[in-house]
Amino acid sequence: MKFRSSLDKYRRGKPAQVLVKTHTVVVDALSNEGDGVARLNGQAVFIPHTAPGDKVVIEIVEQRKRWSRAKVVEILEASPNRVEPACIYVQRCGGCTWQHIDYATQLKIKQQQLIETLQRIGGLTHINTCDIIASAKPFHYRNRIRGVAHEGVFHFHGNRSEELIAIEQCAIASPIINQYLQYPDQPFAQVRESIELAETNDSTVKALSVDQERTTELGFRQVNSDVAEKLNEQVYSTIEKALCTETNALSLLDLYCGHGSWARRIASRQPRLRVVGVDVSEANIKIARGLAKNLKNASFVKNRSEKVLMQPDVNPDYIIVDPPRAGLSDTVVNALNSNPANLLIYISCHPASLARDLAKLHNVAYEIDSVQAFDMFPQTPHVETLVVLSKASITQ
Repeated sequence: MKFRSSLDKYRRGKPAQVLVKTHTVVVDALSNEGDGVARLNGQAVFIPHTAPGDKVVIEIVEQRKRWSRAKVVEILEASPNRVEPACIYVQRCGGCTWQHIDYATQLKIKQQQLIETLQRIGGLTHINTCDIIASAKPFHYRNRIRGVAHEGVFHFHGNRSEELIAIEQCAIASPIINQYLQYPDQPFAQVRESIELAETNDSTVKALSVDQERTTELGFRQVNSDVAEKLNEQVYSTIEKALCTETNALSLLDLYCGHGSWARRIASRQPRLRVVGVDVSEANIKIARGLAKNLKNASFVKNRSEKVLMQPDVNPDYIIVDPPRAGLSDTVVNALNSNPANLLIYISCHPASLARDLAKLHNVAYEIDSVQAFDMFPQTPHVETLVVLSKASITQ
């Protein structure tokens, strides 16, 4: 009698089919990170590349205790706000994840999310929130893109992964950057290297190495020139209006100033103001000083913002803060509250950290005069926000 192993049944015939469990859900919102949100068994399910109103068949790809993440298997009913993405890489690329949503709806959602975040995290329910300012160009607006040169090709990172996606065009990059992708003035590196393709003032494109501080020789600048100019003008007009009523105002402090673009332009437009820019980066301060060498009323200091604010002789009339995504440290917030300026202008790229900081400033030393969102980043969930605060009457 032939001996048969107990494993024979697994070695013979067709392999057993593994059935993938699917679910049908309706997307009712978008998360602040840009994913569609549905409910399944009482839990939130985050579904990339979906829009509110989509009825979809999904497969769970990540299960956590209180939420899960899923991928779309099939769209049964499309949202009325869904459009065809303009980019061929959109399903894999980690960049602009809202291309499937029409632009008017993107603006509406960003406005709603900003208000909801200020209320939920900051407890700010009675504030003047202006309508979001749109971008003149929903596509082809970026004056710089950042990626990886490898094997002679430019790549973006994949969505939530380190996968490299080789690209030949980018739907949100400017036309001359797309032209450079097709015809670079020198071959892209063979060995993996982080680079930035950036428009210059003479309407050419430079390929710049990204250093360990995640910056380049051009430093920081906003990626959307049209919206950045609208933001800048609102900052300048806010200061100019304040100066009309405060004839004794003499000084302005620009914290996290980078290359000092705001400080320089304010100093040139308002010669009566003594303007000081502060940044922790020695390279930024060196560039700012060089660009401001002809301005007698502008100076730049390499230091941490909290250390400058805590100096006893620092008592500015106006302050601008434009911190990184993490927002202000508690030390900076405490210093701003202990010695409030007449006017505080806060520029933020992250609503959650903005809401947290405003909660610590509002009704302590400052009153919120206005909140203005700017769509600096169309086709993405990101938004830029300008908040104008004035010294609270209880401290005056």
